[in-house]
Amino acid sequence: SRAFTEVRDMARELLNRRDLRIADLPQAMRTRADNGVVTLVEYLAVQIGDSFPHRAAFVPEVSATYHIGDTGWHETSALVDGVVTMQQEAPAEGGLKEVAQSQAAKLQEEFQGLQAKVRDLCLRFGEDVEQDAAQMFSAVAQFAQQFEVAYRGRQQISNR
Repeated sequence: SRAFTEVRDMARELLNRRDLRIADLPQAMRTRADNGVVTLVEYLAVQIGDSFPHRAAFVPEVSATYHIGDTGWHETSALVDGVVTMQQEAPAEGGLKEVAQSQAAKLQEEFQGLQAKVRDLCLRFGEDVEQDAAQMFSAVAQFAQQFEVAYRGRQQISNR
C-alpha cells in the first residue's frame, strides 16, 4: 500500500536509517525517544494524526496480515505438502487418483502463485526476496496493530 510505504519512509527518516526493512520493524517499534517514554510508533501516530491523516489508511489495508502470522503461512505450506502426499497415495480405482491429482495440482499452483506475489511484494518494497514470508507478515501485523492502538489513542485525546 502507498500509505504503508509512506509510514515506513517516515520511520526511516526518524531513525536515520535508509536501510530499514520490514524485518526490522519489531526492533524499530521498541525504539524510544530520548525521554524514554514515547515509542517510535506513538510518535508516528502523533505526526500522522497532526499532519498526514491519510497515511493512517494503511492499517485497514494490511489488516489481513493479522491472521497470517508465522503459523498460518507455515500451516498452509504443510497443508499443500500433505495434499500432494495424499494424492500420491490415493487408490487408482474409481477415478479417485485422477481427482486427487487434479486437486493437488490446483492447490500447488495457487500456493506457488501466492509465493510469487510475496516475492513481487518484496521486490516492490525493496525487501529481501529470500526472507521468511511468515516473519515479514508478522512484522507488518505487529507494527500495524501497535500503530492502530497509538493512533486511536491520539484521536481520543484530540477529540476531548
